[in-house]
Amino acid sequence: IESPLVFGHVRACSMSGNAESTVGVQLIGRVSEENCHPFKRGRYTFMHNGGVPSFTRIRRNMLRQFRDEVFDSMEGTTDSEHIFGLFLNELDDFHTQQDPATIVTALKNSFKRLICLSRELGCLIPMSLNVAVTDGKTVVATRYRNSRQQQPPSLYYAAAESFHCCPKVGMVAANPCTASTTSGSNASLSIGTRSRSASSEQGAAAGGGSSPVPVPSLYRQGSASASGGGGGGGRLTAEALAHN
Repeated sequence: IESPLVFGHVRACSMSGNAESTVGVQLIGRVSEENCHPFKRGRYTFMHNGGVPSFTRIRRNMLRQFRDEVFDSMEGTTDSEHIFGLFLNELDDFHTQQDPATIVTALKNSFKRLICLSRELGCLIPMSLNVAVTDGKTVVATRYRNSRQQQPPSLYYAAAESFHCCPKVGMVAANPCTASTTSGSNASLSIGTRSRSASSEQGAAAGGGSSPVPVPSLYRQGSASASGGGGGGGRLTAEALAHN
C-alpha cells in the first residue's frame, strides 16, 4: 500500500459518562465496521479522540442540524461520526476541494455548534475534541477540551518524506523526521512540516493557555502525519498542513 497521506485510528471502544455523573459509563454505539474510525464522506476523512458526555441526550438535536444530504450519509451511531456530520454540514459541498481556511472555519463552527447544543440541554461536563480531518490534500488537526481546569488528550505528530511499515518494528520514517508531543497545562498544539524536497522546516509550537477560546489558525506547506494519545492541555488550535 502506498499513499501520500494515511489516517490510522487504533484504540479501545468509545466510552462516555452522562451529564449527572462520570461514574457510570456506557458504550457509544455497537462494535461494527460502520462505527470504526476514520470515517469517509465525499472528499473528507475524519477521526476523533475524545468524547461527548451525554451524547445519547443531544444526538437527536445534532441530527436536526443536518441538511438532508448529511443526514442521509450517517451510517453509524458514535458521537465521533456525528461530530463529523456537524463539520460536513458547515461545508457547502463536501464532494469538492476546499481551501484550507474554509476547512478550518468549518471545523471551528462545528465545535461551537456542538458546545451550544450541549449547553442547551444542561450538559456541563467538558468534552474532548481532538480531531483530524483531511480532503486528501489538506490536513486540519485540533487539540481541544472546553474546560479551564481539565486538559484535553495529548496530540502527537510526525513528518517525513515517507513512512514504511515493518512487521516487527511498526511504522518508521524512511529518513529523519520531525516529531513532537504536546502536554502540560500550557501546551496546545505542536506543528511541524517537511516538504517533498530535501529541505524541511522545524516543528513549531502554537500558543498555549487554559482559555477555551479559539486562536488564529496556522498554516504550513508540506506533508505530515498526526495521531492522538493520553492527557495534555490547552485551547482550540486548528492547523492546516497542505501538501505541495
